Amino acid sequence: MSMSFLVRHLRERIGLDPESLGANTLSRAITARMKFLAINDLNQYSQIVMSDEVECQALVEDLMVPESWFFRGGKLFPYLGKMIAERGSASSSRAPFQILSLPCSTGEEPYSLAITLDQLGVQNDRYSIDAVDISSRHIAQARQARYRALSFRQTDEAIQSRYFRKVGESWELLPSIRDQVRFHRGNLFDALFVLKDRRFDLIFCRNLLIYLHAEGRRRAIEILLDLLEPEGLLCVGHAEPIDPVDRRFSSIGPPEYFIYRKNDSANRAPVQEIVLKSSRLPLPLDEPKPERNSPIKREAKRKSSPPLNQPTSINIQVGTPPTNVSNQGNVIDRARLAADEGKLSDALKICETELASGKPSPDLYSLLGIIRQAMQETDQAEKAFASALYLDPAHQEALTHLMILTEGRGDRAGAERLRQRLSRATKRGGM
Repeated sequence: MSMSFLVRHLRERIGLDPESLGANTLSRAITARMKFLAINDLNQYSQIVMSDEVECQALVEDLMVPESWFFRGGKLFPYLGKMIAERGSASSSRAPFQILSLPCSTGEEPYSLAITLDQLGVQNDRYSIDAVDISSRHIAQARQARYRALSFRQTDEAIQSRYFRKVGESWELLPSIRDQVRFHRGNLFDALFVLKDRRFDLIFCRNLLIYLHAEGRRRAIEILLDLLEPEGLLCVGHAEPIDPVDRRFSSIGPPEYFIYRKNDSANRAPVQEIVLKSSRLPLPLDEPKPERNSPIKREAKRKSSPPLNQPTSINIQVGTPPTNVSNQGNVIDRARLAADEGKLSDALKICETELASGKPSPDLYSLLGIIRQAMQETDQAEKAFASALYLDPAHQEALTHLMILTEGRGDRAGAERLRQRLSRATKRGGM
């Protein structure tokens, strides 16, 4: 048994294309899980993942690294907020506007929309927001609603001061906004998908499709169609535009927002008929239940994995072994952790020290760009992302951030070129 079996299992279970996560991400996650369980044989670990739901979920949790921030997309939120407000004011007899954020990561996206609607004076009973993510760890963080400095890199200071209060090194969202979002753990491809019987007027599904293989994307779109109300809206990411020949959708609004309306001609199919057949994650339970005869020690299941930045001596024989897992991978993880804790100067120093030692990499330059962006040093951020793209022209993280910055300074043509590059890079990375 080799790595290919695990890849196939993840493809079938959650539609994931592991290569879309970046070089070595899957190998590093497997290494961490094997070390945590004191297993040295990849074949043994593969058998456990494919037979034990709890360990499969634990591996998925370690793969789902959150990369989100408040008001990602900028003017998209007030645009949608005004649309929702106008519908609510047009007829008070209409049902509340139903919104779904999937995947919601650690909650920044649905909370951003809730803040926007509050700013516009939309009454709480005129809308409903549900948010779903496959990671129970992300859902727990979202419900806590405490965020570090990096989450506010595209947030106006007045909004941050009005809707958040300082708690130690974090910022906590006000309960009045927090209570407007209902969080659920769920797998879109599961026959027991937690919201399969609901229909929504708007679905945020940004940065999911780029991580799926071709068949997974096709099935995801079918399921999303079924979850939408007639003429419901689907909002996708910059690198995930719906095929213009797909007659089931019509593009609406500014093209840079990637909003699509479900057409009346879209065929409706029961969700149970279009989910991935082998999807068996234990949902919609908030926490996975261990199997009675699980091959993993029960106490190990109740613990979290160690951080991926800890060095490991486990040798995974999977063809080409991960490179620099305990060296530069360590540096990047330490810098990300420092940035997430709001220690931007420390994170910057870690990156610059590594670069000064003559060890450049696209991942390191991309992280440097994110840190510069959070420090409001836009010009320096753009240079860092450009350096990442010089080393790897198809680096998806750098392309995404540089596209957002380019669009933010009004260069729509430049942003569109970057979007097209990102789309091509995503397709080339597909499996």
